[in-house]
Amino acid sequence: SYFIQRIEKFINSKGKRIIGWDEILEGGLAPNATVMSWRGIQGGIEAAREHHNVIMTPGSHCYFDHYQSLSLNEPVAIGGYTSVMKVYDFEPIPSELNVDEAKYVIGAQGNVWTEYILDGAHVEYMALPRMSALAEVVWTPANKRNKADFRIRLTRHMQRLKEMKTNFATHIFDPEIKTKPIANGNLEITLLPAQQTDIIRYAYDRLPNSNDPVYEKPIIMDHTGTFQFQTQGTINGSLLSITFEQSASLGAKIELKDNPSEKYPGSDGASTLVNGLRGGKRFNGQNWLGFSGKNLDAKIDLGEVKSIKELSVGTIVNIGAWIHPPKNLLIYTSIDGTNFELISNEPVTINSQNIVTTKFSEKKTRYVKIILENQGIIPTGNPGAGNAAWLFADEIILK
Repeated sequence: SYFIQRIEKFINSKGKRIIGWDEILEGGLAPNATVMSWRGIQGGIEAAREHHNVIMTPGSHCYFDHYQSLSLNEPVAIGGYTSVMKVYDFEPIPSELNVDEAKYVIGAQGNVWTEYILDGAHVEYMALPRMSALAEVVWTPANKRNKADFRIRLTRHMQRLKEMKTNFATHIFDPEIKTKPIANGNLEITLLPAQQTDIIRYAYDRLPNSNDPVYEKPIIMDHTGTFQFQTQGTINGSLLSITFEQSASLGAKIELKDNPSEKYPGSDGASTLVNGLRGGKRFNGQNWLGFSGKNLDAKIDLGEVKSIKELSVGTIVNIGAWIHPPKNLLIYTSIDGTNFELISNEPVTINSQNIVTTKFSEKKTRYVKIILENQGIIPTGNPGAGNAAWLFADEIILK
């Protein structure tokens, strides 16, 4: 605060004004400072109430270095999830401000930080069309914004961007994806188009083309493989895929001894581990469960006695993010769910797909208990040394 107030006098003496991130609120604002509210909107509210100009740029809606799609094909980003329509939903004038205070909100700003961005084309991909959504938010009164109309106009605008050879994202055309384990170890896939008139074509284990079937009703995936689909038209949507692996544990009842972290709970808690879907490379994706300092300790009820001879589970190793490989994999089986027999206890070996696999003599069982041991405390010489290591898991496959 001392530095900001002192340097502001110097800046003002040169006929200029300072703008600072909302940290400059701490300790008291300099008299003429403009505040950039990035840690949410509360800093902007506080500054506007003190009659300081405010630029709204909260990380929740205005950081375009976040992921813009849940697709596993997205280039690596810093984290988070901010779709183009989430940007369009942003209201830069907080309802907490009265009419007099609201006039101090002079605009909003989108941010593209480039730690994970390698070139200009990648910058374009992250900024467009989220930049267009934010432009409409700040140039159009809230009561005149219309999502459906925006999408129509944005589609036409994308044709201009295409002619300009701009590398823009097309996620506004992507359908919502719903999956559900069903009988016989199969997976039901439902696609909800962004607009009812959208045409979605699909194929198995290859890219879809204009000759492939059009999606009309839920698809039953009855084999291990990759289901690929895309909204096709004047501008195509993103190429999306679901990689499915059949398993005796698909859709089974599952219990965890310890719950995952609140930050990484998976899409459906413990059931995320038996929904048939791999987590991909993004540990903050919806198909990953994260455990801080704790083991993955799960009991699976197969519903009936089945023969099994192989178990695999997906994991992630990212030492820089404090995510370490598991130490050991222990497997127990039981007919009654009470008396368990240890059938395998091996140090973990992870293959190139980040999957831990253990084979054993064929065993008839109804219940399977799996313990994937956390590394514990991060050892000296590693990022986060002395803290609890993270353990991540995505899908438990029984064959």
